[in-house]
Amino acid sequence: LVHLGLQETTDYEIPGGHFFEQTSGRLAARGRGYAISDAHDVPFWTEFQRLGGVTELGYPASRRFIWDGFTSQVMQKQVFQWRPEVKQVYFVNVFDELSKAGKDGWLLAYRQVPRPFDWAGDKGLPWEEVAKRHLALLDLNPAIKARYLADPDPIAHFGLPMGYGEYENVFVLRCQRAVLQQWRTDTPWAKAGEVTVANGGDIAKEAGLIPREAITPEAPPQ
Repeated sequence: LVHLGLQETTDYEIPGGHFFEQTSGRLAARGRGYAISDAHDVPFWTEFQRLGGVTELGYPASRRFIWDGFTSQVMQKQVFQWRPEVKQVYFVNVFDELSKAGKDGWLLAYRQVPRPFDWAGDKGLPWEEVAKRHLALLDLNPAIKARYLADPDPIAHFGLPMGYGEYENVFVLRCQRAVLQQWRTDTPWAKAGEVTVANGGDIAKEAGLIPREAITPEAPPQ
């Protein structure tokens, strides 16, 4: 799976936010990148910091754009969506959206993300029962379960578990908004046994879910 690929680039403050060059790509002109700000009463910069910043979310990886009628912006690990009716940032259900786009086969073949299980039995059940059925998947892997439950709001941040797979080098829990991986062998980004969170936003970009103009690096604001 795609993980943080860092370059020797800079980031710096801008009015009402911050400008990052780290995900501008090797072919992009130096000095271009993505701004994250609180402009137009959409406090993405404030929310980015509140939700853990680069450590938890990776770097901004797109400009702002409109997705399903809402102002959105890609971070490496999640996709922000501003919900004005509740004045809060939600995370897009990226892996549900990839299913809708017919990308489950691609995810399995190229990113070792299992297909979602059949959840037709959820229909008609109260939310509490639906959540209980999905959260039972956590019992398949104690280390991933511990990482999932360590999050202060795992359903809001990761979504409900949707599928699980075991592969030669990794155990994988697919959730609606994130993928959690326990590595079976040492890798450049994790030691054997460690649990990491895949870069769901980067995967959405690679799969073609994000408009091209939104992922084109921009010049910093004047």
